[in-house]
Amino acid sequence: MTDHIDSRTLPWDELRALFRYVRTQKFSKPRPDGPFITAECSHDDLRVALGTRYFAPNYESSYHYEGTQLNLARVVLNERLAGQYRDEDGIPIRWWQTHVRSFDAPTADRTLPPLKRRPIEIQPHWEPEPTEYDVAHVDGHGFSRDRALRTVASVLDAEAIAYDSPLDQ
Repeated sequence: MTDHIDSRTLPWDELRALFRYVRTQKFSKPRPDGPFITAECSHDDLRVALGTRYFAPNYESSYHYEGTQLNLARVVLNERLAGQYRDEDGIPIRWWQTHVRSFDAPTADRTLPPLKRRPIEIQPHWEPEPTEYDVAHVDGHGFSRDRALRTVASVLDAEAIAYDSPLDQ
């Protein structure tokens, strides 16, 4: 007889919902200040635009910010930066992420369903991947808003989504 759980019988949807609920209750912060990209699209439009470019849900490994509608990240291997940044043990940081959160803009029509509200505010940043480099991630090694703003702007351009970027000001 083996003592194991058949993972196919676990209530995965309920476990994910419980985890995300606990996260919003215990690991929440106030909505951050800008800079934001203000885009004329829905959160669902942004999810599709980023998701087709290898961005994936990132709720489980990040803080919850009040008002977050979307939380995605794209992880990449970047050997060029490995020589510039090292973690607390001196190990080169090779894995990085572009982390993107979106929020309803203050002018969004709150009478519409959440996926149809326009405009939205997008706040991306570039940072060490947190499960590989937890301390370097929290300490902000290599953190860059500008790099991530350019990444998201390139996606919005490719999708012909109108936006205003703080980099354009």
